[in-house]
This record gives sequence, structure tokens and C-alpha cells, in this order.
Amino acid sequence: MTPSNIRLVPEGATAATTNQVFIVARHDFSVDGILSILETEEDTYTISCMEPTDTCRQKFLDARPDILLLHKSIPTHPVEDYLDAVLALNPDVRILIFGQGMTDDFLHRCVKGGVYGYINERMTGEHLKKAMTAIRLGDLWVERKIMQRFVNEQANSSVVVGQALEQKASEFASQLTRREAQILEKLLQGFATKEIAEEVCLSHQGVKLHLSKLFRKFEVTNRSQLILAALNAVSPVPEMAGHLREALTRAAEV
Repeated sequence: MTPSNIRLVPEGATAATTNQVFIVARHDFSVDGILSILETEEDTYTISCMEPTDTCRQKFLDARPDILLLHKSIPTHPVEDYLDAVLALNPDVRILIFGQGMTDDFLHRCVKGGVYGYINERMTGEHLKKAMTAIRLGDLWVERKIMQRFVNEQANSSVVVGQALEQKASEFASQLTRREAQILEKLLQGFATKEIAEEVCLSHQGVKLHLSKLFRKFEVTNRSQLILAALNAVSPVPEMAGHLREALTRAAEV
């Protein structure tokens, strides 16, 4: 079926006052119900496609809608890849998925993939209106049980990262002599050579000798490189310093 139900912007409305809603679904009674609800919203106009064809894709690109109402049957598997492709076409669109029989796992993956919320069989037309208002404001429309999964994931991730960091730090420290560990610890605190010498009860030359050994051990030539090498060695993220440099470069170009 070709795209249908194209509703034009109401007379006198502007992009600033009108919410553009794009619906992609295979036609059924639930779609008719949603269209009927949206017709009652004076500040909303909709464009709907009853099949995800190339023509539908072009209309989506041309419309640049604020909200995409996506039927659960449309995304291909894996759903995350489908959502990535949609957001690549319009990074600013807020996606609201709808349909019956959506599992918690499916909804969790959708939200993780960038969906702002969902409407299921337990929700009413009033819920749809509230959901659209919420996601227009940048909020999520998600049940507590789904949000709890994200909270649990974050907590578990923090534990895993903490354990990985502790293990890598222990492995790194095991490569050092007692003196090297003392000197590197002070170096990470920002101490100068003279201050390190006083803290660890060594001569100025003794500290420089141990620093030279550390430089050779980690194949660096100065203190800054040694600190970065230490951070990279204990980070669970490979080349952490490199990622930071890239982010700073992008920020400097803005």
C-alpha cells in the first residue's frame, strides 16, 4: 500500500507552533485509533505510511518530523540497528513505539537504542497524548520496571568496571619496585622532583635515577608520557588517553 493519510499543516500554523508526527505502521485498527486521537490535537499534523517503502523513507526525510510513531512490527532485527539507521536520517526525531504484546526485553532494547517511550495495550488514548507531550519536552515515557533494568545495569557495570580497574592496577603495580611505586605515586599527585625526594627520603639524583628507570620500563621520555602510560595501563578502556585527546580535539574545533 502506498503512503496515505497525509495531513497538511493547519492554516496559520508554523513549524514553531505545530508538532509534526510521522507514523510508520502496517494498517490495522490500532493505527486508525491513533490517527483519530491525533486529529483532535489542534497543534499536531501527521503524515502516515502504511508500509516502510522507499517512498515512505523519502517522505520521512522531507518531513523532518518532531515525533516518529513506529509500530512494533516495523523494526527489523536486531532492532538496535534499525533504530540507528532511523536516527542517522533524522538525529533529532523522538521515537515512540507502539503495539500489542511487546516484551520487557524488546522494550528495554528499544529504549537502549534511542526510543523515547512506548504505548502498549495497557495504555489509553490519554496516555498517548501525555507520552507525546513528555517526549517533546525531552522526557522519557517508560514504565518503572523498564527504568529499573537500566538502574540495575548501571550498578552492575560500575561493579564490573571497578573490579577490572582494581585488577589492572594490581597488575601494573606488580611491575614496579618499592621505590618506583613510591616515586610514581608522588608523581601522580603532582609533586616536583625535590618534593618527591623529601617525601621518600632520597637524594635529588636518586629520584632522577628511578625516574629514568621508569621511563625506560614504559618506553617514554618524560613525566607527562609516564603518567599517560600509567593511566592507559590501568584503564579498562583501551587507549583511554587517546579517546580523551580525540574528544578535546573535537571540542577545540567547535
